[in-house]
Amino acid sequence: MALTLLAGKVWAGDINVMIRDKAKAEVNQSDAQQGIAPQYPGVSTPGGSGSSGGSGSSSSTPSTPAAPDLTPAQQALVQLITDFGALKDPATADVKNQLNNDLAGVARGSYKPSPITLNKLGTDLAAAMAGRSPTVNQRGRMAKDIQTVLSGANLPAAQMDDVISDVPSILKRMGADPAAASAVGDDLKAANAEIKKKAGN
Repeated sequence: MALTLLAGKVWAGDINVMIRDKAKAEVNQSDAQQGIAPQYPGVSTPGGSGSSGGSGSSSSTPSTPAAPDLTPAQQALVQLITDFGALKDPATADVKNQLNNDLAGVARGSYKPSPITLNKLGTDLAAAMAGRSPTVNQRGRMAKDIQTVLSGANLPAAQMDDVISDVPSILKRMGADPAAASAVGDDLKAANAEIKKKAGN
């Protein structure tokens, strides 16, 4: 089942590469919209295929192929990874709203956390990541952990606990306040408990 493949550490290496490249492409697109130099010059923006077909601005250097298309589940994950790179200090209301929407987007199981639970998670994530500059790998790992929890992946309790505790650990390594990082872990525990209750477990 697709959900099983999405559970944190069971992702195949080539999918990790696809997600990382897609996330970098999303970051480059955001940079281009703001009129600043791309953070990842070797990766083209989504859908960027160079100027073929002509309007006079031809480039002698070939365009880097765009990252491959992803499944809806993977695309939701990429969007969450992109959100994590946009949590500046302070995060704007639009960024927070986008984050909350994308947290709901990665919750792909039959039973989902309530909007209240997701909004609290989004608020605490924004607070913990404010002013931080996580690497793409940190953002990707954290997003996969969160997707695993919010999708109600069918994991043994001990393994789910490891996935949940991985998120505050990453936050602390990137310099987040320990109390803020712990609050995110508590939110994930609450989301997991809520999903289990809805599922009758």
